[in-house]
Amino acid sequence: MGKYDGLSELLRRQSGSSTRMTFEQIADVVPGGLPASAHRYPAWWANESDSPHVQAHAWMDHGWRVAQLDLVGRVVTFVVSGRVAPAPLSRGTRVVSAVPSRPARHATMDAEVSASGEAFAKLAAFLTGGRFNAVVSELEHALLGTTAITAGAFTADAGLDSELLAAALLVRKDIGRVNDLIHAAVISLTLPMILEPGERVTNRPSLAAGNDPTRMYDLETDRRVAEFKMSVWSGTDAMRKRGVFQDLVHLAADNSGRRPELYVAGTRPLTFLRGSRSTAAWGLNRGADSTRQLFLDRFGSLAMPIREFTAGPAAHVHLVDLGDLIPQVRAATGG
Repeated sequence: MGKYDGLSELLRRQSGSSTRMTFEQIADVVPGGLPASAHRYPAWWANESDSPHVQAHAWMDHGWRVAQLDLVGRVVTFVVSGRVAPAPLSRGTRVVSAVPSRPARHATMDAEVSASGEAFAKLAAFLTGGRFNAVVSELEHALLGTTAITAGAFTADAGLDSELLAAALLVRKDIGRVNDLIHAAVISLTLPMILEPGERVTNRPSLAAGNDPTRMYDLETDRRVAEFKMSVWSGTDAMRKRGVFQDLVHLAADNSGRRPELYVAGTRPLTFLRGSRSTAAWGLNRGADSTRQLFLDRFGSLAMPIREFTAGPAAHVHLVDLGDLIPQVRAATGG
């Protein structure tokens, strides 16, 4: 039995050529109710029998189509295919009349957005408030000594079902883009705060956390070059430490005459750069050979401690905690 078979049956029982239903009436016959996307996006109600939107089959395969939609009032009007749409619902409400069919490409995109949104919501409900740690701890104890039969029952009771796994896999597939979004937003929000009168950006900013030969730095203006590190440090953070040190080396070696600046999230990266006894050799041992050679050519021995490099050859690099500029960064780093 399909999830939306109840809606098909509800429409089958209608005697007229049109029917007006509330979202609540439809939700009553849909297992689990209507998804959040049905309350937010007109595309969820689009007449697309040949698209991944399986819900459309509930009405289109049985001779109906959506004629009018009121997301504010949470009302939808179905008409028998080929009939004229009835009068508008009510004045002052947001009404979408004659919800159209959409090209298959748009339908696929809408389906992906809807699926991702529902997946995020499902994961958030399971992971927030410390619930996940409690569930895992309880399940670990419950599974001790279980058999194949009882193990399945305990797992089901914990809520670790196949739908939750599918949601986690879907979210993980796209989660890297969240890092790019953060990087782009931070640079874009910082620009109006740091640019001086008359200063202008001279090269296309690298907003997606990845430089190339034409963009050596995240930001270049006629007065400064800058790198942005948005990782929030929480543990040993060895790779993050190496990354921020490598950026510091490149900024310190810049010979363009512009002011070098390194923006980081929180005080931990600054504490590391200013206090670490680790050597430059350690900081660069996972980086490019060209960076190690640059250090040797410009600054000398790789045995130099990072804190000495920061206070000496890199002392002219301005180190900035982004939390001092953006309150949301301060909150995320626990400042």
